[in-house]
Amino acid sequence: MGLDARDLALKYLSKRDRTALEVKKYLELKGISNLEIKDCLDYLSECGVINDVGYCDKYILYGMEKGRGPLRLERELLEKGISPETIKLALEKHFGDGGEKKAALAYVNKFLQQTGQDLRADTAYFDRREQGKLSEEDAVPPLSEKEIARIGRRLAYQGYHSNVIYELLERLRR
Repeated sequence: MGLDARDLALKYLSKRDRTALEVKKYLELKGISNLEIKDCLDYLSECGVINDVGYCDKYILYGMEKGRGPLRLERELLEKGISPETIKLALEKHFGDGGEKKAALAYVNKFLQQTGQDLRADTAYFDRREQGKLSEEDAVPPLSEKEIARIGRRLAYQGYHSNVIYELLERLRR
């Protein structure tokens, strides 16, 4: 006895959340007709089982935990079939108002800690350093140009905008 489109889709969704496009492709591979797929996707959307907006938010939060920037997350979500408008709104929600700079700095701190260095830097640290208000205990040895270039490459790979990368690297050089 073969499974119908809804059963196949629910089984596919039982392992993890998926986008409508992912479910559609899966059902196509299983030989389900386009009409049945459309009906199934409509049903699953009405029931709230498939929610591309919610998926987008969860995916961005997960990506941010992994240190990913908005460019990489946008590319990955487009590949998963999320609409550009939905992605734009979700990225503004999570990375807007200086959020990208904070996320990039958090990624750099985490990366340096993993390599045995402790920058302990946040925006307040940089502000105090630039104003000459750091105590000797707070001061961190400067990074070499090689280390700074490596950080820049990592940030670019993770999907941060170049202006954010350049600004952060400039602050690291001072």
